[in-house]
Amino acid sequence: MCIRDRCKEISKMGPSVILITLGREGSIIYYEGSLFKIPAIETKVVDPTGAGDAYFGGFIFKYMLSKDPLQSAIFATSTASFIVEAIGPKNLPTVKMVNERIKESSISERIRQL
Repeated sequence: MCIRDRCKEISKMGPSVILITLGREGSIIYYEGSLFKIPAIETKVVDPTGAGDAYFGGFIFKYMLSKDPLQSAIFATSTASFIVEAIGPKNLPTVKMVNERIKESSISERIRQL
């Protein structure tokens, strides 16, 4: 069963948005029948501990404000990129920092619909 089929099955159980994190490979988001691959933002990885937590925290924060799953996943990707640059919770970004990195990385232009 391919990832799209698995996401469809999961969505039948209730969730309207499905997120799959892939570490250095980025993430996948499924919503409204569409599947997108979001690349990771390239950065120097010192310690990946907490990157997933930061991703999901960033996603929830942005989604509560925008209700836009794709923009929230982009925000989440940028948020997580800061966490991996230091050991422990020492590199917590501000909203401004996250948005600046989104612009600098051109991540929005590198998203692929699968």
